[in-house]
Amino acid sequence: MRRPNRRSRKAFTLVIVLVCFGWTSCISQSIRKHYTQLSEQERAAFAAAIEQLMQNGSEEYYADIHTDPDQDGNPGNNFNGPDTDSQIHRVAIFLAWHRQFITEFERLIQAIDPRLSLPYWDWTGEFDPPGVNSRSALSPLWNDDQVAALGWTTSLIGEFDDQGQLGRNLGGLLPTTSQKDNLITSTAFSNFGNFRYELEVNLHDPPHGWVGGEMQDMYYSPRDPAFFLHHAMVDYLWQLWTENDHSVTFSQSTMPTFDGSVSGFDRIDPDDIRNTVTQMGIFYANPDMASLHLKDYTVHNDHLPVEFFVYPETIEVESTFQIAAGASVEIHSCESVILQPGFSILAGSTARIGTNGFCNAPAARAEMTVANDRPTPPALIEEMNTAKVEKAPERVTLKGFPNPFEESFTFQFTLPAEERVSMVLMDAVGKIVAMPLPSQRRTGGEHELLVDAHTLPSGMYTAVLRLHDTNQRYVLRVVKAD
Repeated sequence: MRRPNRRSRKAFTLVIVLVCFGWTSCISQSIRKHYTQLSEQERAAFAAAIEQLMQNGSEEYYADIHTDPDQDGNPGNNFNGPDTDSQIHRVAIFLAWHRQFITEFERLIQAIDPRLSLPYWDWTGEFDPPGVNSRSALSPLWNDDQVAALGWTTSLIGEFDDQGQLGRNLGGLLPTTSQKDNLITSTAFSNFGNFRYELEVNLHDPPHGWVGGEMQDMYYSPRDPAFFLHHAMVDYLWQLWTENDHSVTFSQSTMPTFDGSVSGFDRIDPDDIRNTVTQMGIFYANPDMASLHLKDYTVHNDHLPVEFFVYPETIEVESTFQIAAGASVEIHSCESVILQPGFSILAGSTARIGTNGFCNAPAARAEMTVANDRPTPPALIEEMNTAKVEKAPERVTLKGFPNPFEESFTFQFTLPAEERVSMVLMDAVGKIVAMPLPSQRRTGGEHELLVDAHTLPSGMYTAVLRLHDTNQRYVLRVVKAD
């Protein structure tokens, strides 16, 4: 097998605060999106991160790992390799090994900008918007012909063909939507062995050949960034199969090892990464979703100092999405964040909800709301004290105390500059019950409002601070005790 030329390796229980100083100091979990869901800002940031990793030798290193997983000098990543103790193709752990592999690479991207995640390339074209054909060489992945349909200025990874001397030769056969649907729903693939074989041979293999060049090389295909978008799609299909009430227990308890330069790979039990949501905090989204649901996961920061969840559309945070004591999380949406009843954050944790998610509109803001279709459980009142929504570039704060309160309540807010502001207090059904601050101009700096609340019944209330000049809203949840 030809070895390519080597380049040099070079809410609510707490006041919400930012605990990560500078993007490069954080590593995060992710929401993996269809590549067409990336805004122009996110496209540019992702491409810049890939370029940096190609220049510093990271992609070369990952190609080496893919070639020789145990780094003993004997290529052995597939059933034809002489190094039988490090097979990662045509074996049961094919999906698990590559899941961890692309996750480790994603973390390199997130070390550059933790808001980023791996997008996926759905080669069936099922979710393509008008004007885009993901099954074509003219796709915005590779070519500028269709980028206007996405509001982009250039393709996502087309530039890297020449830059990396990848030798792409786009064309051929790609898997179809019917193949994808059949893989997930047919009883013929309820057995993991059958599922893995069908996915690897008939859906995973063809796109490697379709891209051509380095992607067609069984060993060194990770030299092409397309490898990671392709395998994110393969991984998504495994997750869909898992969520369709299927499961697997692996016979081996460790992955093929390597020299350890990529964190902890040799310590991973494939059974520990069978579900991207519950075990890894990685959520997949597609353009047909009305909203992205964060659920069935607890933020612990076992490996990551801050976990980021960034999505351009509505995010719904369900009660089964938990933030453990002392953990840190950031949730960013360009539309809205809805906190469902039962969602809780333990005391001592930190969280931030905002709009630092590559939003297209300069004045984009996320509105945090609480769904009121069913009663809020007592635990929410006991565990949650304050929360705010903030636009990342501004230093606006909104706090309240005591919380819970009885006869009176004090709001404190800080403005970065003079602004026309107003504040209303709403009950659980959204009815305005008080106006602590009628619309008026306030100077930059700290401000304090004392609210007489002795006539208010016990329960949860929402204070909304509106900044009229810059079109922002900050939300604080407060509780009146019995």
